[in-house]
Amino acid sequence: MMFFRSVTIMYMQINSRPYVEGWMIKVKPSSPAEGLLDAASYTKHCEQEDAH
Repeated sequence: MMFFRSVTIMYMQINSRPYVEGWMIKVKPSSPAEGLLDAASYTKHCEQEDAH
């Protein structure tokens, strides 16, 4: 029953305060800037995607 109780409490927190207490997971990227594109690279990427 303890599992059910904790799931119920978590469900109530997610619904009542999702941005404060309702977090189920936290993600921390190892390198936040990795994979970001500058304007020219993004334009090229979009052109390649449109070609498919």
